[in-house]
Amino acid sequence: MDTVSGTEVMPQIFYSSHQVSSSEVLNIENSDSPVC
Repeated sequence: MDTVSGTEVMPQIFYSSHQVSSSEVLNIENSDSPVC
């Protein structure tokens, strides 16, 4: 349970901080490239 909660919280904070769009997030995940 802890793993699932952490996995859900992490991406939300990451996306919120960088304010990335859904399309950009998909592209980043597909490219597997880190965002600086």
